[in-house]
Amino acid sequence: MNIMPATLERAGPSAVVTLSGGKSVDTGIAVDEADTGAKVSFGVRPEDLEITTGEDFLFEGTVSIVEALGEVTLLYVEGLSEHEPIIAKVAGHQKNFRGERLRFTADKSKLHLFDADGLSYRR
Repeated sequence: MNIMPATLERAGPSAVVTLSGGKSVDTGIAVDEADTGAKVSFGVRPEDLEITTGEDFLFEGTVSIVEALGEVTLLYVEGLSEHEPIIAKVAGHQKNFRGERLRFTADKSKLHLFDADGLSYRR
């Protein structure tokens, strides 16, 4: 799973987190109002990420490595997490996106949120 540091911008029935770079993401996950402002971890699995061209995206970054595995292609994306790339697993043999800046999205039901102790906020 890709796990990124985030700040809980707005708690409630559908918490909003701010990722590094300032992008706000509505997680669709219920979080107690008392946790507003907390440092959390935001997670999304590589297979749940999709390339998008629209304005409604989770994050964007530059593809540093393209690993074609036959039925899937792994894209290693730099620019969101300081120490590790984000990995996206996309279906099929993709063109060489190396060096391109891409945007990624995922269905809200596939997003994860963890508190400072690493415990998952449940849906």
